[in-house]
Amino acid sequence: MDERRKYERLNFADRHLCTTLRIVHINRIPVRGKEGQACIFDISSGGARFRTNLDLPVDPHCEVEVELETRMVHPLKLRANLMWKHGQMFGCQFNFDHEEDRVYLNICINDTAVYLKTNDIAHIFVECDFCQTNCEVMNGIEVS
Repeated sequence: MDERRKYERLNFADRHLCTTLRIVHINRIPVRGKEGQACIFDISSGGARFRTNLDLPVDPHCEVEVELETRMVHPLKLRANLMWKHGQMFGCQFNFDHEEDRVYLNICINDTAVYLKTNDIAHIFVECDFCQTNCEVMNGIEVS
């Protein structure tokens, strides 16, 4: 199988990252979609894999906003298109207006990777919680 990923991916293993997301554009028309919770399983500066209880369409004309609380920018709002869906699992590709936004996300991801290896709080970019097994999205779910 060919590897399609261009960006190094950070896998959160059993400590998934909690976030909020909502639909923000349909056919480039701004909308105010229902906000919901999501648990990010892995992330790169190109996209993410996450689970949510929201019923989201996989449609190239539908853009969602993923919101991450960070220590430097409150919050980091990432726009993305959903690329695939398997049950409540989704894959998204981030859309950046400026390459420096991708660079900033990559710095945050690298800092988080250091934190996950060392538990050194100085290297954590997120201020939001890691998902617990009792969160609304992960409640009672076995995750591989």
